[in-house]
Amino acid sequence: MITTVAYASPELLQGWPLDARTDIYSLGCTLFHLLAGHAPFSDRPGLDAVMMAHIQHPAPRLSDYVAGLPAALDGVVATAMAKDPGDRYQTAGEFARAVRAALAVGCAPRLRFANPPAAHVDSAAPRQSEATQAAGPASLARVQWARSAGQ
Repeated sequence: MITTVAYASPELLQGWPLDARTDIYSLGCTLFHLLAGHAPFSDRPGLDAVMMAHIQHPAPRLSDYVAGLPAALDGVVATAMAKDPGDRYQTAGEFARAVRAALAVGCAPRLRFANPPAAHVDSAAPRQSEATQAAGPASLARVQWARSAGQ
């Protein structure tokens, strides 16, 4: 199993059995990242601290980082990122319906993002040049694929 620790479920990190609810946890992390501008627990110093936060700490509240989101999104993220898979949404459809319902309450016309916590920067991670940023995702994917193939 290959994963990115920023989105890894407690059961994956602990070597427990995995099922679709593991993906729900990762989707909750992804939703948090998309709306907050940084991954949950990215304020923790180092990989071990991030892993322990995923295992031991409740999901951070979106409302602590982004003003103007429906309050119900805090609950959606908390449920998706519940430590016990039985407490999470059981299907992607259930998760999607919960997100839609939370957004139906309405968002403020302008979201105000708080400053994200200082994140650990992986110096080994590939960087985008201005050319690949301007070229768009498809070109970036080709560049990344060529790099991984040693071209």
